[in-house]
Amino acid sequence: MNPVSSFSPSITTSLNTKDTRHQHTNSESANSKPKVVLEAQDFYDMANKYNVKNISNNEIMQMSQELFSKQEISLQAHATLTLDSRKLEPRNHNLINEYKTRAELNQRITESGNMLNNKEVLEILIKLDTLKSREPLNIKV
Repeated sequence: MNPVSSFSPSITTSLNTKDTRHQHTNSESANSKPKVVLEAQDFYDMANKYNVKNISNNEIMQMSQELFSKQEISLQAHATLTLDSRKLEPRNHNLINEYKTRAELNQRITESGNMLNNKEVLEILIKLDTLKSREPLNIKV
């Protein structure tokens, strides 16, 4: 009987992998806030900066760039928000209603690729709107 010299599992998980978004760098002091808290605060600040139910085309592009640079949305979602804002009339828009309508239309005509992208955008818009309506974060570490 030959002993097994190497084992390669067919199932992989992300458990015990390094997530650099939540690690301290050497330049951070021992009593600084964890990056997770800072990211939550950044997201909360963005929610208060942009009113996704009444937003201009320029604000849509700025918000999209911020969300993408903070890795909150995919490149495809960023492109959708940015390119679509250039096609919209020069007035303020309710993006939540806009993307709900798009996702429903995609579902009816079975455009699954566009539907997933529009749902991703819709989900982040709802999160921003929900945070905007809440009291300030008071996270103690």
